[in-house]
This record gives sequence, C-alpha cells and structure tokens, in this order.
Amino acid sequence: MRIRLTMISAIVTLIALTIGAVGLDRVLSTSLIDEVDRSITNRAIDVATSIDDTNELSNASFPVDFETFVGIVEFPDQPVLEIHNDANPDAAEILAALDGVETEQPIDASLPSLGQTSGNDNLRLVAADVETGDEIVVVARSLDGVDRTLATVRRIAAVAVPALAAAVALMVWIMAGRALEPVEAIRSEVDDIAGRDLSRRVPEPNATDEIGRLARTMNSMLGRLEAAQHRERRFSADVAHELRSPLTSITAQLDVGLAHADRTDWADMASDVRCEAERMQRLVDDLLSLARSEAGDRVGRPLVLVDVDDVVFDIVTTHRLSTTVEFDLSGVSGATARMAHDDAVRVIDNLLANASRHATHRVMCQLRTESDRVVLIVDDDGPGVPTDERDAVFERFVRLDNARSRDSGGTGLGLALVRELVHRHGGSVTLSDAPIGGARFRVELPAAS
Repeated sequence: MRIRLTMISAIVTLIALTIGAVGLDRVLSTSLIDEVDRSITNRAIDVATSIDDTNELSNASFPVDFETFVGIVEFPDQPVLEIHNDANPDAAEILAALDGVETEQPIDASLPSLGQTSGNDNLRLVAADVETGDEIVVVARSLDGVDRTLATVRRIAAVAVPALAAAVALMVWIMAGRALEPVEAIRSEVDDIAGRDLSRRVPEPNATDEIGRLARTMNSMLGRLEAAQHRERRFSADVAHELRSPLTSITAQLDVGLAHADRTDWADMASDVRCEAERMQRLVDDLLSLARSEAGDRVGRPLVLVDVDDVVFDIVTTHRLSTTVEFDLSGVSGATARMAHDDAVRVIDNLLANASRHATHRVMCQLRTESDRVVLIVDDDGPGVPTDERDAVFERFVRLDNARSRDSGGTGLGLALVRELVHRHGGSVTLSDAPIGGARFRVELPAAS
C-alpha cells in the first residue's frame, strides 16, 4: 500500500504540475506577446501623431536597440522606406507583410532583409496611418526576448516539476510509513496470536482516527473470539459430560445386571436403559437441530401454515402426563404462523418443558395475534431468572443457580434452540418477570398472511 500510495501521488503530482506548467507557459507567452503588441502599437501611434503638415517629426522618439525597428513608408510613385534607426529592411517585404492587414493591428511578420536585428524571422509588426500625408509608420519588434524568457521558464519547469513530484513522493512515502506503522504493529501482533492464545490484544494508538478505531475494533473482535473460544471449550466439556452421564448409567446398570444375572429384573433395567438412551437421543437431536439452524440449513424443511394453538394444546396434553404442574390455557386463542412445522413443535415444546420444570404449581400460556405478529407468552410461578442472567439462559449449557440448573432434567440446549429457531423465522424472544412470580417468555413470530 505504501508503494502504491507513493506511486499514485507521484504520478498525480507530476501530471498536475505538468498541466500547470503548460498552462503557465501559454499564459506567460500570451501575456508577453500582448505586452510587445501594446508597446509597438503605442510607439507607432505616437510617431504617426508626431508628424506635422510639413512631414517633419516634432517630438517622436525612436529606439536605439536592435530588437525594435521604426520606419516611415512614403508613397510618391513607388513605396519608399525612410529609415529612422540603423535597421535597413526591404520596403517591399514590409508592404507584403501588411497586405490586407488593418492599421494598428499587430501581426506576426518575417523580414529576412532586416539583418541587424536578431530574430529576423520572429517579429511582431504594426502599422499606423499618418493623417497629414501619404505615409504609414511601421514599428516591429523581435520576439527573441520573449523566447528567451519562455525558454528560461521552461528550463526551470523541466527541473522543478520532476523535483517537486519527487519531493511529494518522498513526503508521501515518509508520511505513509509513519501512518502505517500502527497498522504494521497490529498485523504483526495478529500474526503472532495463535488460535490457543486469544487473550492477547493488538496495540491501540492514542489517536481517534481510522487506525485507532481499527485497533479498538480488532481488540473487540479478539475479545469476542476469546469469549467464543471459552464457550466452545465449555460447550465441548458440557456435551461430553451430558453424554457421559447416560452412558455411564447404562454401563453401570448393565455391569450390575451381568454380575447378578439371576437376581436382575431385566424388564426394569431395560426401562431404565431406555430412559437414559432417550435422554441421550434428545441431547443429540437438540445438538443436531441447533447446529443445522445456526448453519442456515433449511433444505427439506418447507414453510407451511401452522396452527400454533393446535400445537400448544397437543404439547400440553403430552406434558400433563408427566408432571403435576397445572397448565392454564385460558388465554390461548387461534393463531396461524408460516414456519416449518417441526420447528414450531420444538419451540413450543422446549418453552413449555422449561416452564413446567421450574414451575412450583402453575404454568400459564397465552396465544394471540397482534397486527402481523403471532405472540406466544409462557409464564411460570417458579423462582424466575435474575435480570443480569436473562441473556445467559439462551446460551448453550449455561448453569445458573440451583433453581434453574440442568440437574432438573433439561439438556441445557432447549432455550438456545428456541432463540435460534425463532430468529431463523424472523421472530424474537424475550425474557422478563411473570405476573405470577416466575419467568415470562414472550415469543413473536410473523403471522401468516
């Protein structure tokens, strides 16, 4: 980037200075020639007005330099050039140059016979009529002085333009290097940060410019990556723990049964082993569903019109068989959402299972349609969730206090899966205090149009 910035700045500066130098050359050339034109025109008019009725010059002055010529052309029979300085051009050349040109109009002229002047082919010439006779006053000046001035300016520009472009390039190189030093420090530090050492941070400059914001954003990202790494490690440990528990129970029961085969009630053992296997299957299913949802895998899961109230009644009927908690469904009304049917079942089942697991006596469920949203509210009269831990309950395998731990029968993935599935369908889920004393989960989903 430093090289590119330097090259771009040098090229842009060189082009800009070249354009400026060309423009200056043209403006200066025009200005100098205009000055020559004004000088010779004024001199011609001055000489023409100084000639009296006797064709004598009264107060006119003539230059003595070799770059300016002043003469008077008379027309008795043939044009005669009266010389008033040391130059001696051919009168026919002057008349040929003035052919068809109005007086007091400076023109470019070439007078080869004007040998005493340097630049005999590079002149500006003007004529002025004499009012008292048949003469014209002719004044010419060589443009050698103009050419020398322009040549000097061009030589200076030829040296100054590349030098200035080089100076700008050097300045940009130095400034870009200083500006990019923090970026290089950030790059070097990030390059040294290994995947197992996300606790390190890049240096943050004191400035509040783009690089300072980049460093702070990078450190914020590293903080999030570190937190994600901790969650991943904790998640792996929790998954291993959750899977090990049923496997250990199954292995222990089988070992005891095999050791005392004659005294083992194999039907009871099979029932216990099946319960542990189902627990393990629920965990694996939740993990698979969560992974698919987070990966955005919706293949084979078409969106359909789901009667959410029917799903609620069906799931509550199932939960009533396995718990003594009272379910209040008086606030449930008809509502239809467009989503995958199995996702709707999993969301509602997880919410009701969580509520019944932590409720003391009662779970209240409300369902209604508000504008274009389906609103599902699940309240329980349990211990509730502290305000500072309400975001954490939606994380995977989060352990809170003893009142809402995984030891009460959950896998620790239900609420995480609820949030992921609801967000996947364009909805939202929030947690607050329930009017009956416990936790309130409010889910909003797009209503079917």
